[in-house]
Amino acid sequence: MLGTFSLVGCSAADDLTPDATKDAEAAKLVLTLNSNTIQSKAETGDVLNGTTAESTISTIAVVFTNLNDQIEKVISYTGLTSTNRLIVLLNNAGVTLDTAHHIYLIANASSVPASGDIKTAIGTITNISDVTTANKFAMVGQATANSSTSISLATGSTVMADVALTRVVAKVVLTAYVDANGYVKNVVASDGTENGYIKAADMQYKLQTTNKSYYFIQKTNNADANYSMSDVLAKSGTTYNYKTGIYGFDNLTQWDAAATTGTAITARDDARYVTGNANPYTEGIYCLENTTDDGSSLGFTDAEKLTVARMVTTYLRIAVKFTPKYIDGFTGYSAADAAAKLTNGTFYTYTKAGSDIENVCYSSIANAKTFLAARGYTVDESCFKTFTGGLVYFNVFVNGKTFDATNSSLKRNDYYIVNIGKIYVPIIEPTMQINTKVTSWAQKGTTVVPVDTAN
Repeated sequence: MLGTFSLVGCSAADDLTPDATKDAEAAKLVLTLNSNTIQSKAETGDVLNGTTAESTISTIAVVFTNLNDQIEKVISYTGLTSTNRLIVLLNNAGVTLDTAHHIYLIANASSVPASGDIKTAIGTITNISDVTTANKFAMVGQATANSSTSISLATGSTVMADVALTRVVAKVVLTAYVDANGYVKNVVASDGTENGYIKAADMQYKLQTTNKSYYFIQKTNNADANYSMSDVLAKSGTTYNYKTGIYGFDNLTQWDAAATTGTAITARDDARYVTGNANPYTEGIYCLENTTDDGSSLGFTDAEKLTVARMVTTYLRIAVKFTPKYIDGFTGYSAADAAAKLTNGTFYTYTKAGSDIENVCYSSIANAKTFLAARGYTVDESCFKTFTGGLVYFNVFVNGKTFDATNSSLKRNDYYIVNIGKIYVPIIEPTMQINTKVTSWAQKGTTVVPVDTAN
């Protein structure tokens, strides 16, 4: 078994010139990794560039299987730089010649399956950096020759094949419109009127419930290793718990202690979608794909449809530091005056307030009691809600607050650009209106395709 590789810039003639080490009786497989074929299956057809780090190939494993996808041989290459063509010379050492095979490429993966069914082989990570750090964005693809995935390797022949690589991770970025003073726009009350202030610098986000496993070869229905809720969750009494033996999630549900450990939001700029823009969107957080069924077999209650879905579905946890505009019954405070009314930014709300005063915040519980008593309330102290430091947390799926099995899913090599339309805070249950664009996440250097920004 002998493998050689050629780098970007080598001519086809150079690639195919025999030398003394080459066996004339071997089968020669020439795999072309067109630098523009790193692709995705984004449903919109829109494309944004990736970065150099996201597109670099440093290691490749060529996996040969029979037509039942059982692995026969793996040949690995390391220390590559921007490889776009591999020449693989084969004798009979581990790969049966004069017969048809399926051929897969796995790039930049820290581990590669050596046996078994390549289509059911599962990779696992301890952290997303395992497949994204130091230019090691794991990618996979299947070779095709003459528009067929069944590739015959005959003694003494040369087979030309193409491979389109797909990253195993997805990318999510959170954006918001920001004014000239650095404040997020569209922070409103339930009636749509401006309700307070959030500095863009005081808004952070993380991805919650991210997968720690992935199929090397993407399933045709986009199912991941934790796809079925009934395989992952079981009900015990009135609560759902994870079953043992699943492939696991990285849960960060305790991200309440400080809002400074997340990722800063990106200021929304629709010009970055324009064809040929020199500064397209590239920011974001990486995660493995996470798709799931609707969980209908588990018989959720209406309340469980949200809470249980968050146990298995990747979603955004967003922390903001909110300064209310309406404090202790006074309206129209400026950002500076409102901040001066509060102690370390902390404010309070009363969850039993009527609709006419549900957006009023209080600088202290004592002041709240005075204000409420004057309006005829018999105050129940257990109904005060404290926002320490002014921090408010939101949980949203990539398609919005409501879980939907299809639209809440994250698929590999897709780029999710989530934009905040309006922030409703601090009503009884803070909520957020968002809209999301799903775009292809292309190899760096491809043409940017316009993305509709009508929303």
